[in-house]
Amino acid sequence: MPMPDTNAERRLITATAIMSWRTSTHFLSLVSIFNSGVNKTSPYQKIEVKKSKSLNSKNVLDLWILSRFANTVKSVDGYLSEFNAKDSALCIESFLNDLSTWYIRRSRNRLWLNSKDNQDKLSFYETLYFILKNLSIILAPFLPFISDEIYTNLTGSESVHLESWPEIDNKLINEELEKDMLFVREIVEKAHALRKEANIPLRQPLNLATVTLKRAFKSNNSTDLEKIIEQELNIKKLKIKIGTDLTVVFDIKITPTLKAEGEARNIIRKIQSERKKINSNPTDYVDVQLPEWPIEYEGEIKNKALVKNILKNKEFKIIKT
Repeated sequence: MPMPDTNAERRLITATAIMSWRTSTHFLSLVSIFNSGVNKTSPYQKIEVKKSKSLNSKNVLDLWILSRFANTVKSVDGYLSEFNAKDSALCIESFLNDLSTWYIRRSRNRLWLNSKDNQDKLSFYETLYFILKNLSIILAPFLPFISDEIYTNLTGSESVHLESWPEIDNKLINEELEKDMLFVREIVEKAHALRKEANIPLRQPLNLATVTLKRAFKSNNSTDLEKIIEQELNIKKLKIKIGTDLTVVFDIKITPTLKAEGEARNIIRKIQSERKKINSNPTDYVDVQLPEWPIEYEGEIKNKALVKNILKNKEFKIIKT
């Protein structure tokens, strides 16, 4: 196929290369970090990514990203048959944006060391492995060297250029789910803008949001999609109504319990940020000194930030144990 012949197309290919490389190295580091924190006394199991084509996840995020990827492969295949490098690269770039800014970000609570659902965690890793492996193959015509590096790092095989074009199972494609997820993201974007206007931080939980939808969800995943909305909006309850326009109305009354939970989340964020500054291993437990903290959320702080002990002190401090 012809190489891109304009500066704009070259910049597009470069941006795609950077996103692909960052995503693949992030995946490998996640597996390495998690497994390095698992030992004989740990309650967690090491991640062993299955290098097979069998994908059995029931998680709605996995089902959605697999459908997006299957449609991306089909589109790129069609564009390449017409020697259309630009639209092929645009298609891959759009998919990579969805992969990094929505799928991986929305899956962050599934994959960390203290996640309790080992099967769901494994489904995330298996899904992402399947996508990155096959993504490196469809990138090969554009990025022969980087795609080969990504492929060999992931698989340990000789070369991406010895692989056949991915054969995607059409059963992975769920057009209704893809449309519904776009709808979910539209709802979330509108709700986040309203929070910003009201000067209510996203980390501050709220009790209720009433969302009026222009239409009901069309896929069979409405319960899971509503859960994603709840988590993204950081609310306790979601009320759905059907109307003519998309609207979001928050109950902005912050009770003492909600305030305490928001304070706990800010403390968790502060601990995680400080851990990075002192180069603490992400799987190591630490002690934390704090002037005050909501006692009712002490267990959550310890669990989510991998804290062994919380000690009273005038100044905030992280202590490696």
